[in-house]
Amino acid sequence: MRSKVKILALKINKILYPEEIFIIAFFILFAIYFTINNWQIIFTDKMLSFTIVNRIFFPLTVFFIISFFEHAITSVKNKGKNFGKKSWIIFLDAIRVWLLLYIALIIHMNIKIRVPFINPNLFDNFYQQFDLAFSWLLTPLFVGRDWVEQFIDLGPLYTWGYEILYLTTFTILYLKNKRAFREMFFATLLLILLGSITYCLFPAIGPFYFSPSHSPYTREIQEVMWQKYLLFKQSAGTIYSPAYLIQGIAAMPSLHTANTFAFMYFIYKYAKKFSIIYIPAFIYILIDAVYTKYHYILDVVFGLLLAIVCIYLVKIIYQKREQYLSMHNSTNV
Repeated sequence: MRSKVKILALKINKILYPEEIFIIAFFILFAIYFTINNWQIIFTDKMLSFTIVNRIFFPLTVFFIISFFEHAITSVKNKGKNFGKKSWIIFLDAIRVWLLLYIALIIHMNIKIRVPFINPNLFDNFYQQFDLAFSWLLTPLFVGRDWVEQFIDLGPLYTWGYEILYLTTFTILYLKNKRAFREMFFATLLLILLGSITYCLFPAIGPFYFSPSHSPYTREIQEVMWQKYLLFKQSAGTIYSPAYLIQGIAAMPSLHTANTFAFMYFIYKYAKKFSIIYIPAFIYILIDAVYTKYHYILDVVFGLLLAIVCIYLVKIIYQKREQYLSMHNSTNV
Protein backbone atom coordinates (compact mmCIF):
# COMPACT_ATOMS: atom_id res chain seq x y z
CA MET A 1 0.00 0.00 0.00
CA ARG A 2 2.80 2.39 0.94
CA SER A 3 4.59 1.56 -2.30
CA LYS A 4 1.46 2.48 -4.32
CA VAL A 5 1.16 5.79 -2.46
CA LYS A 6 4.81 6.54 -3.18
CA ILE A 7 4.37 5.75 -6.86
CA LEU A 8 1.27 7.97 -7.02
CA ALA A 9 3.08 10.81 -5.22
CA LEU A 10 6.01 10.51 -7.63
CA LYS A 11 3.71 10.61 -10.66
CA ILE A 12 1.90 13.67 -9.32
CA ASN A 13 5.20 15.48 -8.71
CA LYS A 14 6.36 14.63 -12.22
CA ILE A 15 3.15 15.82 -13.87
CA LEU A 16 2.31 18.84 -11.72
CA TYR A 17 4.45 21.70 -10.46
CA PRO A 18 4.28 22.50 -6.71
CA GLU A 19 2.24 25.66 -7.37
CA GLU A 20 -0.36 23.64 -9.30
CA ILE A 21 -0.74 21.16 -6.44
CA PHE A 22 -1.01 24.08 -4.01
CA ILE A 23 -3.68 25.89 -6.06
CA ILE A 24 -5.77 22.74 -6.51
CA ALA A 25 -5.71 22.04 -2.76
CA PHE A 26 -6.43 25.68 -1.89
CA PHE A 27 -9.34 25.86 -4.36
CA ILE A 28 -10.94 22.74 -2.89
CA LEU A 29 -10.78 24.20 0.64
CA PHE A 30 -12.01 27.56 -0.66
CA ALA A 31 -14.98 25.94 -2.46
CA ILE A 32 -15.90 23.91 0.64
CA TYR A 33 -15.80 27.01 2.86
CA PHE A 34 -17.98 29.03 0.47
CA THR A 35 -20.43 26.14 0.11
CA ILE A 36 -20.76 25.79 3.90
CA ASN A 37 -21.54 29.51 4.16
CA ASN A 38 -23.90 29.32 1.16
CA TRP A 39 -21.87 31.96 -0.70
CA GLN A 40 -21.77 32.11 -4.46
CA ILE A 41 -18.33 31.92 -6.10
CA ILE A 42 -18.21 34.71 -8.67
CA PHE A 43 -16.09 33.86 -11.70
CA THR A 44 -16.67 37.00 -13.75
CA ASP A 45 -18.39 40.39 -13.88
CA LYS A 46 -18.20 43.38 -16.22
CA MET A 47 -15.03 44.85 -14.80
CA LEU A 48 -13.37 41.49 -14.25
CA SER A 49 -13.86 40.71 -17.94
CA PHE A 50 -11.68 43.70 -18.72
CA THR A 51 -9.13 42.62 -16.14
CA ILE A 52 -9.05 39.10 -17.55
CA VAL A 53 -8.16 40.51 -20.95
CA ASN A 54 -5.66 42.88 -19.35
CA ARG A 55 -3.94 40.48 -16.96
CA ILE A 56 -4.71 37.06 -18.46
CA PHE A 57 -5.51 36.81 -22.18
CA PHE A 58 -3.32 39.62 -23.50
CA PRO A 59 -0.28 38.56 -21.43
CA LEU A 60 -0.99 34.93 -22.37
CA THR A 61 -0.82 35.85 -26.06
CA VAL A 62 2.35 37.89 -25.68
CA PHE A 63 3.89 35.27 -23.42
CA PHE A 64 3.21 32.51 -25.96
CA ILE A 65 4.36 34.53 -29.00
CA ILE A 66 7.68 35.46 -27.41
CA SER A 67 8.23 31.90 -26.16
CA PHE A 68 7.31 30.54 -29.60
CA PHE A 69 9.82 32.79 -31.37
CA GLU A 70 12.51 31.73 -28.90
CA HIS A 71 11.71 28.12 -29.77
CA ALA A 72 11.63 28.88 -33.52
CA ILE A 73 15.12 30.38 -33.41
CA THR A 74 16.43 27.39 -31.47
CA SER A 75 14.65 25.03 -33.85
CA VAL A 76 16.29 26.61 -36.89
CA LYS A 77 19.68 25.97 -35.30
CA ASN A 78 18.65 22.34 -34.75
CA LYS A 79 17.30 22.01 -38.33
CA GLY A 80 13.64 22.00 -37.29
CA LYS A 81 13.82 18.90 -35.13
CA ASN A 82 10.55 18.32 -33.13
CA PHE A 83 9.36 21.84 -34.04
CA GLY A 84 5.63 21.05 -34.08
CA LYS A 85 5.62 18.93 -30.91
CA LYS A 86 7.65 21.49 -28.96
CA SER A 87 5.42 24.36 -30.16
CA TRP A 88 2.36 22.53 -28.83
CA ILE A 89 4.08 21.97 -25.47
CA ILE A 90 4.93 25.70 -25.23
CA PHE A 91 1.30 26.58 -25.99
CA LEU A 92 -0.01 24.23 -23.27
CA ASP A 93 2.56 25.52 -20.77
CA ALA A 94 1.43 29.10 -21.43
CA ILE A 95 -2.21 28.14 -20.82
CA ARG A 96 -1.26 26.30 -17.62
CA VAL A 97 0.50 29.40 -16.30
CA TRP A 98 -2.22 31.93 -16.98
CA LEU A 99 -5.13 29.61 -16.11
CA LEU A 100 -3.51 29.02 -12.74
CA LEU A 101 -3.14 32.77 -12.24
CA TYR A 102 -6.82 33.25 -13.13
CA ILE A 103 -7.90 30.66 -10.54
CA ALA A 104 -5.70 32.30 -7.89
CA LEU A 105 -7.19 35.72 -8.67
CA ILE A 106 -10.75 34.37 -8.52
CA ILE A 107 -10.11 32.85 -5.09
CA HIS A 108 -8.39 36.01 -3.89
CA MET A 109 -11.10 38.40 -5.09
CA ASN A 110 -14.01 36.31 -3.81
CA ILE A 111 -12.44 36.13 -0.35
CA LYS A 112 -11.63 39.84 -0.46
CA ILE A 113 -15.24 40.97 -0.97
CA ARG A 114 -16.38 38.61 1.82
CA VAL A 115 -13.91 39.93 4.41
CA PRO A 116 -16.60 42.01 6.25
CA PHE A 117 -18.56 38.81 6.90
CA ILE A 118 -15.58 36.60 7.71
CA ASN A 119 -14.17 39.07 10.25
CA PRO A 120 -16.20 42.26 10.89
CA ASN A 121 -13.53 43.82 13.11
CA LEU A 122 -11.57 46.70 11.57
CA PHE A 123 -8.03 47.71 12.59
CA ASP A 124 -8.03 51.06 10.78
CA ASN A 125 -7.81 53.17 13.92
CA PHE A 126 -4.71 51.30 15.10
CA TYR A 127 -3.01 51.51 11.70
CA GLN A 128 -3.90 55.19 11.39
CA GLN A 129 -2.44 56.00 14.80
CA PHE A 130 0.77 54.26 13.78
CA ASP A 131 0.87 56.34 10.59
CA LEU A 132 0.39 59.56 12.53
CA ALA A 133 3.17 58.63 14.96
CA PHE A 134 5.60 58.13 12.07
CA SER A 135 4.23 60.74 9.67
CA TRP A 136 7.50 62.68 9.95
CA LEU A 137 9.16 59.88 7.98
CA LEU A 138 6.75 60.35 5.10
CA THR A 139 6.70 64.15 4.94
CA PRO A 140 9.80 64.52 2.69
CA LEU A 141 8.42 61.90 0.28
CA PHE A 142 4.98 63.45 0.18
CA VAL A 143 6.38 66.92 -0.47
CA GLY A 144 8.10 65.59 -3.57
CA ARG A 145 5.00 63.72 -4.75
CA ASP A 146 2.80 66.78 -4.14
CA TRP A 147 5.12 68.80 -6.35
CA VAL A 148 4.88 66.21 -9.15
CA GLU A 149 1.10 66.04 -8.74
CA GLN A 150 0.88 69.71 -9.75
CA PHE A 151 1.92 68.75 -13.27
CA ILE A 152 0.70 65.18 -13.74
CA ASP A 153 -1.51 62.76 -11.83
CA LEU A 154 0.55 59.61 -11.37
CA GLY A 155 -2.37 57.68 -9.89
CA PRO A 156 -2.92 55.64 -13.10
CA LEU A 157 0.77 54.67 -13.13
CA TYR A 158 0.35 52.96 -9.75
CA THR A 159 -2.32 50.70 -11.26
CA TRP A 160 -1.09 50.22 -14.81
CA GLY A 161 2.59 50.05 -13.92
CA TYR A 162 1.81 47.16 -11.60
CA GLU A 163 -0.10 45.33 -14.35
CA ILE A 164 2.77 45.81 -16.81
CA LEU A 165 5.22 44.32 -14.30
CA TYR A 166 3.24 41.07 -14.38
CA LEU A 167 3.70 40.68 -18.12
CA THR A 168 7.33 41.77 -18.31
CA THR A 169 8.51 39.75 -15.30
CA PHE A 170 6.85 36.53 -16.42
CA THR A 171 8.24 36.86 -19.93
CA ILE A 172 11.78 37.90 -18.96
CA LEU A 173 12.23 35.09 -16.45
CA TYR A 174 10.62 32.47 -18.69
CA LEU A 175 13.12 33.28 -21.42
CA LYS A 176 16.05 33.73 -19.05
CA ASN A 177 15.75 30.89 -16.54
CA LYS A 178 12.88 28.38 -16.42
CA ARG A 179 13.60 27.35 -12.82
CA ALA A 180 13.66 31.00 -11.70
CA PHE A 181 10.38 31.53 -13.56
CA ARG A 182 8.67 28.67 -11.72
CA GLU A 183 9.88 29.94 -8.35
CA MET A 184 8.77 33.51 -9.09
CA PHE A 185 5.40 32.29 -10.34
CA PHE A 186 4.85 30.15 -7.24
CA ALA A 187 5.82 33.10 -5.01
CA THR A 188 3.30 35.30 -6.84
CA LEU A 189 0.50 32.78 -6.31
CA LEU A 190 1.44 32.32 -2.65
CA LEU A 191 1.31 36.07 -2.11
CA ILE A 192 -2.10 36.34 -3.77
CA LEU A 193 -3.64 33.56 -1.67
CA LEU A 194 -1.90 34.10 1.67
CA GLY A 195 -2.59 37.81 1.24
CA SER A 196 -6.33 37.09 1.03
CA ILE A 197 -6.12 35.14 4.30
CA THR A 198 -4.25 38.02 5.96
CA TYR A 199 -7.03 40.37 4.83
CA CYS A 200 -9.39 38.28 6.96
CA LEU A 201 -7.10 38.17 9.99
CA PHE A 202 -6.36 41.91 10.16
CA PRO A 203 -9.13 43.69 8.22
CA ALA A 204 -8.75 47.35 7.29
CA ILE A 205 -10.28 49.74 4.76
CA GLY A 206 -7.22 51.91 4.15
CA PRO A 207 -6.18 55.52 4.90
CA PHE A 208 -8.77 56.92 2.45
CA TYR A 209 -11.28 55.91 5.15
CA PHE A 210 -10.09 58.97 7.10
CA SER A 211 -9.25 61.43 4.31
CA PRO A 212 -9.33 61.41 0.48
CA SER A 213 -6.39 60.43 -1.69
CA HIS A 214 -3.95 63.07 -2.96
CA SER A 215 -4.49 61.72 -6.49
CA PRO A 216 -7.70 62.84 -8.26
CA TYR A 217 -7.70 59.66 -10.37
CA THR A 218 -7.33 57.42 -7.32
CA ARG A 219 -9.81 59.46 -5.27
CA GLU A 220 -12.53 58.88 -7.85
CA ILE A 221 -11.89 55.13 -7.90
CA GLN A 222 -11.85 54.89 -4.09
CA GLU A 223 -15.19 56.71 -3.82
CA VAL A 224 -16.76 54.14 -6.16
CA MET A 225 -15.12 51.27 -4.25
CA TRP A 226 -16.42 52.65 -0.95
CA GLN A 227 -20.03 52.94 -2.17
CA LYS A 228 -19.99 49.40 -3.55
CA TYR A 229 -18.41 48.11 -0.34
CA LEU A 230 -21.13 49.73 1.80
CA LEU A 231 -23.93 48.45 -0.43
CA PHE A 232 -22.59 44.90 -0.35
CA LYS A 233 -21.94 44.98 3.40
CA GLN A 234 -25.24 46.58 4.42
CA SER A 235 -27.20 44.10 2.31
CA ALA A 236 -25.38 41.19 4.02
CA GLY A 237 -23.93 40.25 0.67
CA THR A 238 -27.26 39.99 -1.15
CA ILE A 239 -26.81 43.11 -3.31
CA TYR A 240 -23.84 42.62 -5.58
CA SER A 241 -22.95 45.73 -7.57
CA PRO A 242 -21.81 45.11 -11.14
CA ALA A 243 -18.04 45.26 -11.53
CA TYR A 244 -17.34 44.88 -7.83
CA LEU A 245 -15.23 41.71 -7.69
CA ILE A 246 -11.91 43.41 -8.46
CA GLN A 247 -12.80 46.43 -6.33
CA GLY A 248 -13.18 44.73 -2.97
CA ILE A 249 -11.62 46.74 -0.17
CA ALA A 250 -8.79 45.33 1.93
CA ALA A 251 -5.58 47.08 2.96
CA MET A 252 -3.50 44.74 5.13
CA PRO A 253 -1.07 43.72 3.68
CA SER A 254 -0.06 45.69 0.58
CA LEU A 255 0.17 43.04 -2.13
CA HIS A 256 1.26 45.67 -4.66
CA THR A 257 4.34 46.14 -2.50
CA ALA A 258 4.77 42.41 -1.86
CA ASN A 259 4.52 41.31 -5.50
CA THR A 260 6.68 44.16 -6.79
CA PHE A 261 9.37 43.22 -4.26
CA ALA A 262 9.18 39.57 -5.39
CA PHE A 263 9.47 40.63 -9.04
CA MET A 264 12.45 42.85 -8.22
CA TYR A 265 14.16 40.09 -6.22
CA PHE A 266 13.98 37.50 -9.00
CA ILE A 267 14.92 39.98 -11.71
CA TYR A 268 17.90 41.20 -9.68
CA LYS A 269 19.07 37.63 -9.07
CA TYR A 270 18.53 36.13 -12.52
CA ALA A 271 18.33 39.06 -14.98
CA LYS A 272 20.29 41.79 -13.23
CA LYS A 273 20.53 44.16 -16.22
CA PHE A 274 16.78 44.81 -15.93
CA SER A 275 17.18 45.99 -12.32
CA ILE A 276 17.65 49.52 -13.62
CA ILE A 277 13.90 49.44 -14.34
CA TYR A 278 12.67 47.27 -11.48
CA ILE A 279 14.37 49.01 -8.57
CA PRO A 280 12.89 52.47 -9.39
CA ALA A 281 9.52 50.79 -10.07
CA PHE A 282 9.61 49.13 -6.64
CA ILE A 283 10.51 52.41 -4.91
CA TYR A 284 7.67 54.17 -6.73
CA ILE A 285 5.12 51.49 -5.75
CA LEU A 286 6.41 51.65 -2.16
CA ILE A 287 5.82 55.41 -1.96
CA ASP A 288 2.55 55.56 -3.87
CA ALA A 289 0.97 52.69 -1.94
CA VAL A 290 0.87 55.12 0.99
CA TYR A 291 0.63 58.40 -0.96
CA THR A 292 -2.53 57.31 -2.83
CA LYS A 293 -4.01 56.29 0.55
CA TYR A 294 -4.63 52.71 -0.45
CA HIS A 295 -2.31 51.51 2.32
CA TYR A 296 -0.98 52.33 5.77
CA ILE A 297 2.73 52.14 6.60
CA LEU A 298 2.19 48.81 8.38
CA ASP A 299 0.49 47.40 5.26
CA VAL A 300 3.67 48.07 3.32
CA VAL A 301 5.90 46.65 6.05
CA PHE A 302 3.90 43.43 6.35
CA GLY A 303 3.68 43.19 2.57
CA LEU A 304 7.48 43.14 2.42
CA LEU A 305 7.70 40.57 5.23
CA LEU A 306 5.13 38.35 3.51
CA ALA A 307 7.08 38.54 0.25
CA ILE A 308 10.31 37.50 1.99
CA VAL A 309 8.57 34.56 3.69
CA CYS A 310 6.95 33.40 0.43
CA ILE A 311 10.21 33.61 -1.52
CA TYR A 312 11.95 31.58 1.19
CA LEU A 313 9.19 28.93 1.26
CA VAL A 314 9.17 28.59 -2.52
CA LYS A 315 12.93 28.03 -2.66
CA ILE A 316 12.73 25.38 0.05
CA ILE A 317 9.80 23.61 -1.64
CA TYR A 318 11.48 23.52 -5.05
CA GLN A 319 14.74 22.35 -3.52
CA LYS A 320 12.97 19.53 -1.67
CA ARG A 321 11.04 18.59 -4.83
CA GLU A 322 14.23 18.31 -6.86
CA GLN A 323 15.84 16.16 -4.18
CA TYR A 324 12.73 13.96 -4.01
CA LEU A 325 12.55 13.42 -7.77
CA SER A 326 16.29 12.86 -8.05
CA MET A 327 16.32 10.31 -5.24
CA HIS A 328 13.36 8.30 -6.57
CA ASN A 329 14.52 8.43 -10.19
CA SER A 330 17.90 7.10 -9.16
CA THR A 331 16.30 4.19 -7.30
CA ASN A 332 13.73 3.56 -10.11
CA VAL A 333 10.74 3.65 -7.78
